[in-house]
Amino acid sequence: MAARNRITYAPLDVDSARAALAADKLVRVGIVPTGYFPDGGSGRLRSVGDPAVDGEEFIQVEVNIGGSKDVIPFAPSDLTPIKRGQTSPDPITAPKTTRVAAPRAKSARPASIVSNVESLDARRADSRTASSPVATPIEAAAPAKPATADSAPAIAKPAPKKPAPRGKRAPVTITISTTGVENTGWQVEARLGAKVMVKAAAVSPARAAQLVATLDNAALTEFVADVLAEHRAQAQARADRLAQELAAVQAELAEYSGK
Repeated sequence: MAARNRITYAPLDVDSARAALAADKLVRVGIVPTGYFPDGGSGRLRSVGDPAVDGEEFIQVEVNIGGSKDVIPFAPSDLTPIKRGQTSPDPITAPKTTRVAAPRAKSARPASIVSNVESLDARRADSRTASSPVATPIEAAAPAKPATADSAPAIAKPAPKKPAPRGKRAPVTITISTTGVENTGWQVEARLGAKVMVKAAAVSPARAAQLVATLDNAALTEFVADVLAEHRAQAQARADRLAQELAAVQAELAEYSGK
């Protein structure tokens, strides 16, 4: 029997990939064909995490899906090195071990048939010496029983096909953060992986406090309240300084109007 070839791919060197990212190098990797990527593909390596913390899919790769870039987590076995300019990885064909079927042993002749044949030979020898041959009936072997539903060999049913694995959806991140030179403004932003879904939108300090309060987290609500109180104290101090400057300017103008 001829050997069959098995398609495989060169493994990704995780340590080398992590070192290249640390040196600020652009690293491209190939994506092994799967149900989510049936024709394979390529992408840009974005980060290499810790499997003990991030799980088996601890490598983040930026891929182009339908004209839109997205960052998707992969396991090392899903990735392979790729040459510059390639859009899909090159497979490596490794020959499988050739299997040779063992010859079947010839089935033994049933004991009843052997007995009948031996009896036939003996009776033929006796008939040669006898003055008149006597025909002797030969006991036929018992006919084989017809196969029934119980004795028929069972036909194995094919195992149900498992659905093709799909890549995991990128994580969703909603951020409430401060802005401005003195970090006194507030904004809200939403991302799907590395893709910005909602651009940073400015919100008032009071609205930021309301959004945090809806999360029903006492520690978080208290922390944001302390930050807002500090901002309010800074704004009040600035307003007092401006009021003093305004009073001084108004007094100076009053002196001019008095002459």
